[in-house]
Amino acid sequence: MSNAACTGASTLFLLRLVHDGHTRMYFDPTDRGWAYFGLSVLLGVAGYDAWFYWQHRLLHTRWLFRQAHAIHHRVTNPTPFATFAHHPVETFMGNAFFILFLTLVPMHPAALALAGAAIVSFGIVAHLGYELYPDGFTRHGVLGWLNTATHHNMHHSEVRCNYGLAFNWWDRLLRSNHPAYLATFDAMKARLVPAPPAPIRRANSVLTGPESRA
Repeated sequence: MSNAACTGASTLFLLRLVHDGHTRMYFDPTDRGWAYFGLSVLLGVAGYDAWFYWQHRLLHTRWLFRQAHAIHHRVTNPTPFATFAHHPVETFMGNAFFILFLTLVPMHPAALALAGAAIVSFGIVAHLGYELYPDGFTRHGVLGWLNTATHHNMHHSEVRCNYGLAFNWWDRLLRSNHPAYLATFDAMKARLVPAPPAPIRRANSVLTGPESRA
């Protein structure tokens, strides 16, 4: 509830800034074209992902972790509800990105909504507690740059690793991925793959036991 209240307060503050002309928000998508509209969505998501990584590293410093981020880490095996379980300080830190972004980058309200929806979706997938992506996903040349539920689940259990949200490039660049991340993902998928069905016996096979009386 406090997380929702903090986000609401940040939204009202941003709305006031827009109303007073202190942001670069525009309202006619044809002013900058649809190509820029799409680009602004991608910039919003990539920008927040970078912000999240460094904010997350900051929250893992001793004082901020104890005072704020520890609340989120009470969940060691997360569910989607953990996506919204934050101390107000952490919530305001995340919302500050959107305020700063809109003061610097022109953006349409619909583009902001799409970027926000994508970011929330990445957060829910990260805290899903179930691995949706298929076997081999993390080792794919393109798809492997996306983070998985396994990646963030390991962050909750191991704490000092896997800080990224949507993309894996910051963790790779700064070598903050858990060294067993790829192997853990592979092992997880191996456990989720159902066992092959038992072979159907042919009619002329030799049967023993009750089946022989069928």
